[in-house]
Amino acid sequence: MAMMPRTRAFLGVVVAAVLALAGTTAYNVVESGTRDNTVAWWVPDWDHKKAVELVKEFEQQHPEIVVDLVQTTGDTVANRTSVALDSGNAPDVITESLARV
Repeated sequence: MAMMPRTRAFLGVVVAAVLALAGTTAYNVVESGTRDNTVAWWVPDWDHKKAVELVKEFEQQHPEIVVDLVQTTGDTVANRTSVALDSGNAPDVITESLARV
């Protein structure tokens, strides 16, 4: 059965959009990624102790990578994340409450 012209056009637009998004993402990772092998991770106070353990283990397994662990609080992380995303200066990883995601 032949594909309808509208369906074919829609699929073409979707494929083009996906390719553009993938290309933009790859470019941004290469251009704005940290070149000094540092990963910034914002972690809330309730997960900080476990995060410290995970970072220690990760850095032992990957000595060429440094994790910059920043402790946030449950009261400030939502606003801080919003501001960081709006400014284009977000960390590499943010741990957030599932209730706000």
